[in-house]
Amino acid sequence: MPDTIVSEYSGYLQAEKGMAEPTQRGYLAAVRSLLAVASAHPKRLHLPADWSLEHLDKRALEIYLNHLR
Repeated sequence: MPDTIVSEYSGYLQAEKGMAEPTQRGYLAAVRSLLAVASAHPKRLHLPADWSLEHLDKRALEIYLNHLR
């Protein structure tokens, strides 16, 4: 599932945002970091008990990445 999320988000960054590959790599590194923490330590993110990676969508990734700026 995490690889699918990263792959789909990469396509979005390239096709819809028109980002260059170096910029995409930076964004995708941050997404991978979020996925690792969300998978291993969901309580650190104060996620609901019934939360799973299936709940993660493009909008949630955008919010997270904008928070990092």
